[in-house]
Amino acid sequence: MARLSLTSSARGIGIRSRVLFEFKLCICTEDPQEDGPKGDLLIEGRTEFSTMYTTESSIQNRRLYGDKFSLDVKFAALINAVQAFVDVEILRAPDCGLNLNLYAKTSGYEDVIPLYQGVAEAGCKISSVVAVVIRSCVYLRIEGTPKDDGLSQKRLPCGAWEDSFDTCYHGIVDKVVNLDEFTMISVKITWRTLD
Repeated sequence: MARLSLTSSARGIGIRSRVLFEFKLCICTEDPQEDGPKGDLLIEGRTEFSTMYTTESSIQNRRLYGDKFSLDVKFAALINAVQAFVDVEILRAPDCGLNLNLYAKTSGYEDVIPLYQGVAEAGCKISSVVAVVIRSCVYLRIEGTPKDDGLSQKRLPCGAWEDSFDTCYHGIVDKVVNLDEFTMISVKITWRTLD
């Protein structure tokens, strides 16, 4: 079974009782032609969920059907939530680059939301949005290791940081995180409600 994560920000705002999902999943091909398709189409379709009305926040699983395949999705339906805009900037990183993982958990649920997984360098900025139930918190975890450049046998130490942030209706929280002596990361959370 393959597990694919949606890129941030994948969210619905102010949903009343129905949700329309449109999806298109392609397999990227190496060196696609300029005038040709960018990848092979795996699944495409749309579906409507009409039983979304709930009075309590929950994690839900649904199946989306396409022409040839189906796609199972897992999502959170959060009641009375605010938006946490998570902005991460790499202020200082090893010269070879940084293998960076940024994860979140929301509203007391144990499900991990991958916000970023990849290579980052100094100056790189990453932005994500996480919905959080009011009077709850968002939990962030950053893991980083120097990118293996293939030149040295010795690996530099790994670094990790984690913290939780209580919700508010409006406001900004700034932190500067040192994973090790080579790596400094700025974390900013901006809380916003819907207009």
